[in-house]
Amino acid sequence: MATTQKSHITPWRVIFNRYGYVSMAAGIWAILTLLLIGLALRTALDMSLSLALSAMLAFAAFLIWWQFSPHLKRVTPPASSVQALFEEIRSAQKPVLISLESDYCAYCMTLGRRVHQLEHEENLRVIRLSVHTEPGKSLAEQFRATTTPTYLLMDNNGQLLQEWTIALPVERVRYDIRRHTATHQAVQAN
Repeated sequence: MATTQKSHITPWRVIFNRYGYVSMAAGIWAILTLLLIGLALRTALDMSLSLALSAMLAFAAFLIWWQFSPHLKRVTPPASSVQALFEEIRSAQKPVLISLESDYCAYCMTLGRRVHQLEHEENLRVIRLSVHTEPGKSLAEQFRATTTPTYLLMDNNGQLLQEWTIALPVERVRYDIRRHTATHQAVQAN
């Protein structure tokens, strides 16, 4: 049975790092717009209908963006424990890139999307894990990952091939993946 753990990071910090300055400004603007509309309705302030409708449409557009933006997907653990994760790695039949991320890490959010695209571009399985919940927390302790993002490239036997502990350009990660994948395929062919 999988358990979920709450992050110790405050919600405003998660929102700020996940969505950035522009989104926070748009959110504050939307809240102020709603307050202005409420004030206008309560005090019978003369407010043109077009201004009220445009403010409501802008707020609705912001809410739609907030809910359906593709880069806002949560990091979901694929397995409930480290043992189940290693079983999934062994059954993958291809190398696995594990991305250990944090809720408040701006680099994790930015690079996470680009690294996750490698799954489609390379013969690779990408697993994104949060270091605040299991099995990411245990895996981070096992590999002594103290910074985020940390990327672990493993073969299908669960052996660590490469570890990156800094925010590298995705092209460098792609180069190392191709190098290790070619070596791994050559060893398995013999």
